[in-house]
This record gives sequence, C-alpha cells and structure tokens, in this order.
Amino acid sequence: MRRAGRPGAPAFLDGFCEVPIMLLLFPIVKSAVRQCPTCGRPTTHEKVGTQHALHFMVMFFTFFLWTPVWVLCALLERARPFRCKDCLSVGTRPRPVTRKAG
Repeated sequence: MRRAGRPGAPAFLDGFCEVPIMLLLFPIVKSAVRQCPTCGRPTTHEKVGTQHALHFMVMFFTFFLWTPVWVLCALLERARPFRCKDCLSVGTRPRPVTRKAG
C-alpha cells in the first residue's frame, strides 16, 4: 500500500506543513513605506528581521542556553535602520523643511 505524502520523505513527516521549514531557511524582510530624505518622495524601505522561529528551535535544542543570543539579536534588529529600496539610503525621516527668508 502506498502512503500519502511527499515521495521519499520519512513517514514521521507525513502531513507536516512545509511553510515552517521555509520560515527557518529564508530571511524575514520587513518593509514600510516612508519618506526618503535622499529621493524626496515616499518609497518602500526594507530591513532584515530576526528569525524568531529559528532562534526558538536552537534555544530549545540547547536547553535555553541560546536565550541571551536570541535576546541580543532581537535588540540589535530593533536598532537596525530601514533602507530605501530605490537609492539604498539609510535615512527614514523626512528632511526638515527650509524656508527662504524674504
């Protein structure tokens, strides 16, 4: 009798969703539309986020010894700036408006 599932996959993986595996392998990219100070217009800004699923699995298999590394990665990710997708500038705030005198 033929078993259902992916051909060549072990029996314990039957019915296992492939999406969580993809979350572990590929980086998480966060994006937002912001005013670019270099382009002078609203553009898409991106930054690479922390892979929490991967860190959770490593933490679980190392008996929670990975927890400080995970916390450090999460804190550093918050400090990482968004980059403009068009010009790759780092600024995310609009330029201050300068008014001409007179």
